[in-house]
Amino acid sequence: MNAASVGLASLGAAIGSAARHLIGRALVHASNGDFPWGTWLVNLTGTWVFGLFVIESAGTHSGVWGSLGAGFCGGFTTFSAMAGEAVNLLKSRTLLGCLYLVSSVGGGLFLVWVVLSLSAK
Repeated sequence: MNAASVGLASLGAAIGSAARHLIGRALVHASNGDFPWGTWLVNLTGTWVFGLFVIESAGTHSGVWGSLGAGFCGGFTTFSAMAGEAVNLLKSRTLLGCLYLVSSVGGGLFLVWVVLSLSAK
């Protein structure tokens, strides 16, 4: 890994975390329910975007897409927030907490599969 790769990953992480913050805040104000829509949407969108970065970096020797993808998606998505929100939901609303976990993990896996399947055609 060279300095340019680290710089691109850092730039991607800064943009990703700022985007996560803005989207999360917007959805908190737009939603009045218990479901953590901001984290859910960011994690699923970030998973899909990461799949796109994987496709773009496949077959190239340039670390640009990989560095940007890892940085942006790493800064954009947030497993720790999902885990904390899931625990809180499971304590107070078990069924909603289970739905959140299944849709977050299952949805992420499904989106990566879709992106990779579409790129193979």
